[in-house]
Amino acid sequence: MKPILINKKGILRYPIVFILLGILLPLGGCLDDAEDYEKKEEEAIKKYVEDNDITVQPTESGLYYIETNEGDGRQPIEGDSVLVNYIRKNLTGYILETNIESVAKQYSIWNQYTTYDPFGFSVGSVNIIKGWNEGIKFMKEGGEATLLLPSSIAYYNYEPMLFEITLLDVFSPDEETELLEQYLLENNITTVPEESGLYYIETDAGTGVQPQQGDTVDVHYTGRLIDSTIFDTSTGGDPFSFTLGTGYVISGWDEGIAYMKEGGKATLIIPSVLGYGSSGKNSIPPYSTLVFDVELVDVR
Repeated sequence: MKPILINKKGILRYPIVFILLGILLPLGGCLDDAEDYEKKEEEAIKKYVEDNDITVQPTESGLYYIETNEGDGRQPIEGDSVLVNYIRKNLTGYILETNIESVAKQYSIWNQYTTYDPFGFSVGSVNIIKGWNEGIKFMKEGGEATLLLPSSIAYYNYEPMLFEITLLDVFSPDEETELLEQYLLENNITTVPEESGLYYIETDAGTGVQPQQGDTVDVHYTGRLIDSTIFDTSTGGDPFSFTLGTGYVISGWDEGIAYMKEGGKATLIIPSVLGYGSSGKNSIPPYSTLVFDVELVDVR
């Protein structure tokens, strides 16, 4: 696992695909067909609600928010980022998708090409289905809930969906700024950040060539969160190789490595805007400032 690699996958891709398909469905049939689909969907939701003794009232959008564990942490607002675990089902209870590996294996939907980690997203993002953006705002950190979504706030395919969601963490941009300022103060770091926000702290100048865009570089590194938790390292293994300036790594790496010379060492303090942003990745939470100790081993 190389957390500096960019990996844009997860539940984000499903809303986009199904929204596009949903736009085409009404165009391919007549209005009577669309009304018939809507009626059948409404009946399916009504039957599910009655059969499962659901007494909560739907919101104006049609969302049924069914809380199973209130949680005792922060309640997210627009612009916050969240980390969640989820299970997606149809109304028959069949599990269609999950980011929980044990559940995927239990129900025989495990895929070796899927990364099973908490899923992060920014509340209010246009890339997230409407029902998620609405429902997550009712939750509190540590809480659990089931969202019953009509297709009008899900995938626009006349198929209502159930999502069982656990809200693991809530993050805000302001928190990242506060933590970064505290880190700089506690570590007596007086380096002025680059215009991008990157802190480049040279610890060994190096005597070799300085890499240019398009060069291949070999780098040893240790990556830490701002609380000093190590999330990845190349120590004890081979250097990590990539082509500089091609977007293959996070932008904080493309910029920081370009300041170095072969044989040199440096510390890169990378704010989330140059890292994994409001979504995070794997064990890296949203809005995480990252600290990398790097050594530029070779340039070619």
